[in-house]
Amino acid sequence: MLTRRALAKFFTLSDSAEFRRAQYLELSRQIPLMYAIVIVNVVMLALPYVGRAPAALSVWTPTVFVVICFVRAIHMVVARTYVPADEAVAKGLRTVVVLACVMGVAVSVWSLLLFSYGDIFTKVQNTFFTGLTIITVMTCLRPLRQVAPALFVLVVIPTAVFLAMQEHSVFQAIAVNMVLAIGGMILVMQRSHSDFRQRIEKQIQLDSQRMQLQALN
Repeated sequence: MLTRRALAKFFTLSDSAEFRRAQYLELSRQIPLMYAIVIVNVVMLALPYVGRAPAALSVWTPTVFVVICFVRAIHMVVARTYVPADEAVAKGLRTVVVLACVMGVAVSVWSLLLFSYGDIFTKVQNTFFTGLTIITVMTCLRPLRQVAPALFVLVVIPTAVFLAMQEHSVFQAIAVNMVLAIGGMILVMQRSHSDFRQRIEKQIQLDSQRMQLQALN
């Protein structure tokens, strides 16, 4: 019950309709680029494992990820051409949060499953892939404050624990560095989100005052 309430609160968008609309417009510009970067990262990670790992991991799973990312990118490109109703905006933002969490976990699990099939070089590439992809997603989804902390808990911490359990000390060092670097980046992004909120709220206030003046005239 407590977990259900926490999840409901996490996915509830309590901001004003105007602020959610500003978030949606900002994300419609950034998400296609995010998906393009994720597609490139997924393909570049999968290629060295073709012939080494089972086809289900090296071919079919990344293909599914690429298709999902491509479809979502096209959807957000189309979304730039019109502004949906407030209810659709709220639903769209919740969908972005849910997909970011689900896809973040799925892609990180896939990367770690490939880990055992690689040599030292491809294993290092795995860790680089995870860190770079998470940073990309967090940065592009900055207008949604929930995403970065959620991905830190769901992806970064489990990945760091997995790396810390490896025998080679390099991966243990990478685990510590990943947690500290991405954790510090999240703090900076939270401040950046606050600045974004203040800028949008000030613009909303100015627009409201302008409409009031026009009504008086």
